[in-house]
Amino acid sequence: MENIEKKEIISKSELYFKKQKENLDKRISEVKLSEKEEQEIIKSKTTKTIRDKFLGLFKIGDVISTILNWNEEIDSEIKETKKTIFTFSLF
Repeated sequence: MENIEKKEIISKSELYFKKQKENLDKRISEVKLSEKEEQEIIKSKTTKTIRDKFLGLFKIGDVISTILNWNEEIDSEIKETKKTIFTFSLF
């Protein structure tokens, strides 16, 4: 959607924003974190989880849920870090 006119943005806003989101997601996924940065994110998440779920008063359901959703939570934190790096690279 190069050289899109303003009126096309208004009339086809859903398509325009969908394409913009895809482009942004692609650019964010191209941001590379070093192995050390990824390990630091995992270490931080592990420490927080141990502190919050295992050392305090907890419900067994919370612990099981955390374990089952572990990869998604780590991936989400890595993506957030990539977004931050990408955002700072724009300025």
